[in-house]
Amino acid sequence: MSYDWLVAVSLVKILAAFAFFFIYLPTKIFPQRREAAPVDRFFDNLVLMTSTGIVFVHLLALLHIYSIVTVLLCYLLLYTVRIWHREKTFPLEVLRSFVVQKTVLTLDILDSVVDLKVATREFVQKKWAEWKERAGDRQAVVHVLLFGTILIYAAALRYANVFRSPVFVFSDPYSHLLWMKQLESGNLYPSGTDGQYYPRGFHSFLAILHGLTGLDGSLSVLLTGPLVGTLLVVAVYYLGKRLTQSTEAALIGMFLFGTFIEPITLLHSYYLDEGVLETKNAIDALYPRWFMRQTTPLPDEFGLLFLLPVLFSAYVYLTERRRRVFVLFCLGSITIFMTHPLISATLAVGLGALVITSFLLRILAWNSLKALTIAGFVTAVVGNLQLIYAFLFDQGVVERVAQGYSGASWLGGFGALPYTFEIMTSAALGSLFLLGGVFFAGGRERKLLWGFFGLYVLLLVFLGRSVNFGVRYLIGPDRLGHYRILLLCGALAGVYSLVTFFPLLAEWYRARRWLYQTVTALSLMVLGVFGFPSEIPSPPHYEYDSLAEVSYRIKRAFPPLEWTLVSTTEDYSKVYKDKGWHMNVGEFLETYDPYDPEFEIPTPYTFIFVEKRFFAVSSDPSLNRPGVRLDLERRLQEWTSIYRMLHEDMSVFYEDWDILVYLVTQNHVPKPAEPLQAVSGATEFPLAFLHGIKKLWRAWGS
Repeated sequence: MSYDWLVAVSLVKILAAFAFFFIYLPTKIFPQRREAAPVDRFFDNLVLMTSTGIVFVHLLALLHIYSIVTVLLCYLLLYTVRIWHREKTFPLEVLRSFVVQKTVLTLDILDSVVDLKVATREFVQKKWAEWKERAGDRQAVVHVLLFGTILIYAAALRYANVFRSPVFVFSDPYSHLLWMKQLESGNLYPSGTDGQYYPRGFHSFLAILHGLTGLDGSLSVLLTGPLVGTLLVVAVYYLGKRLTQSTEAALIGMFLFGTFIEPITLLHSYYLDEGVLETKNAIDALYPRWFMRQTTPLPDEFGLLFLLPVLFSAYVYLTERRRRVFVLFCLGSITIFMTHPLISATLAVGLGALVITSFLLRILAWNSLKALTIAGFVTAVVGNLQLIYAFLFDQGVVERVAQGYSGASWLGGFGALPYTFEIMTSAALGSLFLLGGVFFAGGRERKLLWGFFGLYVLLLVFLGRSVNFGVRYLIGPDRLGHYRILLLCGALAGVYSLVTFFPLLAEWYRARRWLYQTVTALSLMVLGVFGFPSEIPSPPHYEYDSLAEVSYRIKRAFPPLEWTLVSTTEDYSKVYKDKGWHMNVGEFLETYDPYDPEFEIPTPYTFIFVEKRFFAVSSDPSLNRPGVRLDLERRLQEWTSIYRMLHEDMSVFYEDWDILVYLVTQNHVPKPAEPLQAVSGATEFPLAFLHGIKKLWRAWGS
């Protein structure tokens, strides 16, 4: 199976698993707000399923009984409790009634009491009538089409690199893949490892999708990153709709965030000639880092997905005192605390802005403040489960946690920074919303919403340049810049709503929604012309594409744990956990002698990756020193040449312009592996179609 076809099939599995678990399943387990808009219900269900899923996965992993089956059994138990609580009926009675009903229907069909064709026709006609009734509002249909088109376009931009290259972007996903595998094996906080007490919320999400799809772990993680990035586009729509109460204006912010890769990068870039950042932090001048992070499986972006729903839940609780939104606030806060500390700090800043604004507007009640304070403390304790576990079972955790969570390691490269156009725009829009909310907005809810949002943006602007005012950075300014972009696009949706709803046209728009949709569609077309990317950015890689493709081929064609891979890509030890074994080239050269008649690696198959042109990027500093990696590859080439002359069990497994892969077989005939580009008659057309898409993407990227 070719890589293109493998990714296409795997992507369908990932999307189906997400739709089943996070969209369909919560409608059967949790009570739904029927009066709420679809996007509001979507984020409600996402918060409910993600928070409970993270808690279930952690508990099951601590008990060493984790599997996707036990996770689903936990939800079955939750569903059972709900039935018992709401209907006062024993769940087995409901199951028995369901089985009896379906059995009677089956017997009636077999006895010709019920005509299956007639029943099917009536069912289809009923569903068709319901759909026509919902589609009677043509403006709603047009809005859905615009929303779907923007979402598909944004998703295509984020998934393009996955189809173009099988390699992870950045070095972080290798560690997240390893931690996901450790969690799945019941080793939640393995001792003596880097990031031992790193929050595992995101990895619980990865494990659920991996378990539902049954895909290769690295491929599942690779496809989950763009999925989270696409959901962030929906989050901007959610923000725009909340700010403006206009679904059409929300489309503008959604389109800007989803497709404006190059314009936003120009607004947000740090330039190398400023000399304010070290080389390792000046990467924003080279490519749109904020966008590439949305194509990569990273916990920051995953936690950012829940930031707005949690803040708006707190806002609704302050204004309406509803118990349901208070529960959503607590569950969403737990999710953020168990995902990433930087998003937790950003959430704390947002809650502070909300409390300050509500106090100034005299909306804050003592009982509400007390409830939010207690809930925030409890969720922070529950959300930092890994630290509680560490304090109970690890004596030296205090020093390690202080070192890991201190800002010294990730803020050392930043000093005073210039005021980019993005900073100035964010400050201007934050001031506009703050002043407009306090002095001009009608109704206390709208005053609080706009004032809180404006103050929040201004606080993030200040924190992003706090050293310029003599205050130490609380959060890395590069990360804050990425967070502000999401809020900035939502604010621009609000500006669009204010500009288009000026008094002369406001009444026309309210009476004629189609007119406002037409204006919005034309605006999207104009923005699409200016924002169409000239190329899809190609991020830095840590290995050759062909190496990753060969690794997929090996994992699919050879038995698990019966092969060893030798390479200079040190992160392979994380990729191949539970699949095979990995040995670094340096250790291999020191351990094994090519003149020895006995090759003592215990696995039947050994793959030796030789780089004809050594790869210059590595996450290991010792390999990035000039000449070190080149010397290793030279010695490995000599080793393989000598071994091949003296032994008959080495063959060429794969070769191209960049790499050469040798296979050493010990007393085994290797299992025939299908070529990387094998095409069968049954899949000839879809493969040709996918290859055409891949060529188009590569041409666009070049």
